Amino acid sequence: MNIAHIERNLKKLIAEFSKASFIYDLLLAYGLPKASITRLKKGNLNLSKVEGEISWKKKLFFKEAYKEDILKQAGVPERANEFQYEKGWGYEIQ
Repeated sequence: MNIAHIERNLKKLIAEFSKASFIYDLLLAYGLPKASITRLKKGNLNLSKVEGEISWKKKLFFKEAYKEDILKQAGVPERANEFQYEKGWGYEIQ
C-alpha cells in the first residue's frame, strides 16, 4: 500500500464518517487485515476489559474522550500553562 492509496482511503473515511465504526475504518484505511479488525470488533484481540477502550497489543490503544476530559486523561495538570521546563528534569511551578 502506498501513500496515495492511504490518502484516498482517509478521504473516504472522512466523507463517510461514522462515530461507531471510526477506529475500525481508520485501521482499514491504513491497510490492516480485515480479519484482524473483525476479531478486534468481536473482542478476541481487544486486551482492554474497560468499556469503550480498545487495546491491540503493539498496534493500538483507543479511548473515546471528550474535549473537557482530554487534558485530564492525558495527565496534564490543570495549571499547565503556569509550568516552566526546569533543567531537562521536569516541570516546576513559577
